[in-house]
Amino acid sequence: MSVEIRVAQSSELAQAKKAREKLSQALVFDENICDTDWNVVRALLRKREQVRRRKGGYELKKLEIDGAYYAELTKPPVLRSENVFLYIHGGAFVLGVSPENRSFAEMLAEVSGCMVYTADLSLSPENKYPVALNECEKIFEYIEKQHPNSKIALYGESTGGNIALALALRRRRENRSVPGALILSSPLIDLSGTLDRSVNIKDNRDFIIKPGTSPAYIKAYAGNADLRSFEISPYFGDFSTLPPSFVICDAHETLLADSLEIDRRLDMADIDVQTVCMNGAYHSFASLGTKTPETKQILEESVKFAMDALNGE
Repeated sequence: MSVEIRVAQSSELAQAKKAREKLSQALVFDENICDTDWNVVRALLRKREQVRRRKGGYELKKLEIDGAYYAELTKPPVLRSENVFLYIHGGAFVLGVSPENRSFAEMLAEVSGCMVYTADLSLSPENKYPVALNECEKIFEYIEKQHPNSKIALYGESTGGNIALALALRRRRENRSVPGALILSSPLIDLSGTLDRSVNIKDNRDFIIKPGTSPAYIKAYAGNADLRSFEISPYFGDFSTLPPSFVICDAHETLLADSLEIDRRLDMADIDVQTVCMNGAYHSFASLGTKTPETKQILEESVKFAMDALNGE
């Protein structure tokens, strides 16, 4: 195992955790996930982005791909690499819109010096598997056409980590081009209930994803599809085909076991993997990017890891 345990110590991360916990009281991903009017919530998230102060010098372009699939391109003021990142947001398959993720896209572009594409996928429960996965693949192929001399890293957060893994596994199985590196933040790898998540059951402090809520995610995203398919539950995929991966998780989140399983299986397959497990943060805390000392360090480390893998170092 290559898991490094760290302790959250900064006041910035403590404040961010309090704010996120307060927000989660009004927005809980529980068993009622399919009964919520998510269009209202999504509209509020888009409105919040409109008042955010954007960084100067960053170029933002909205993209329509094949007349249907949407993404956004964030370009830093100075490009330092031809490599490209594709960011796949989280949000329990029901939330996550490009405008909401522009802040992190800018931070990722700033640290990497690369162009960053942000997927704006069709959401559940209106859209079931494999809609979002297929759309993400379309975006990946679009990037390949636009940047034929570049290598691509996927950054997947929570359910976005699920899609990133599924995409890498699918393309490898079909003998097509694959991403050169993965960064996975609090990824979800199993919707079937097979993975044992009791590793921290006595000390689970997750205020975002409550233990036992997986049936709601299954209903929202997978519908009647086979939950043991690796495209829905990457847990059942061949991890020996995955690229080098950097994994980020919190020690007390519901999906801790998912991250530990990725690390274990990649390590067994002798694939380069680095996992940072933070004690005292929360689910998907890494999306804070450069806003706290801990997440700034993780962003810099994960980007360096990915860039080294893309450059063959």
